[in-house]
Amino acid sequence: MAAPRTVSKCTKKDYAAANAEELLRNYPNPQAAGIDGKVVNARPLEMGRYSGRAVRIEGSATQEAHAYVTDGRLYLVSATSAPGKPLSPDADRFFESFAILK
Repeated sequence: MAAPRTVSKCTKKDYAAANAEELLRNYPNPQAAGIDGKVVNARPLEMGRYSGRAVRIEGSATQEAHAYVTDGRLYLVSATSAPGKPLSPDADRFFESFAILK
């Protein structure tokens, strides 16, 4: 069975690529993702001219999430597995398939 994977887009005029580092500094809040757990790894990401942040949360579930800030949008790409279980090898392909085209 494949692990749940999601792509979310939030639109807000305050989002700006120039402010991505500041906006992502305290990302994420595991409870906001519905996970009772903690961030065990976080690292910066880049996609073209856009900055992002990758985080891994472990607790009531295992989740890896990639967040990117563009002008006017925040994209959140995530894959989740059962607690203590590794993410599916398909998760890497899922993350690699995401692209910001504008």
